[in-house]
Amino acid sequence: MVFFDDSQPIFQQIAHMIEDDILNGTYREDDQIISMAQFASTFQVNPATVVKGIALLVNKGFLYKKGDWACLLQLKLNRLLWGNGGADSTMT
Repeated sequence: MVFFDDSQPIFQQIAHMIEDDILNGTYREDDQIISMAQFASTFQVNPATVVKGIALLVNKGFLYKKGDWACLLQLKLNRLLWGNGGADSTMT
């Protein structure tokens, strides 16, 4: 079970979780990640919070939406691995 802490907003923690999964190889380019509804249900968070977290990664170009609920990776390892565009850069 995942516990969210008070050190940063939950939507940012969600973005970090997904980014960690990308870096750990859980997802590959064009893989479908967990749906927003599934994420909200599994982690017992508001779906709007999930949308906001995923939107961070969509806006950075790491994910793209296909349909109403699926997000697919658009992996840009150079940005993720070299620190010039990860989820942290928009969260401070």
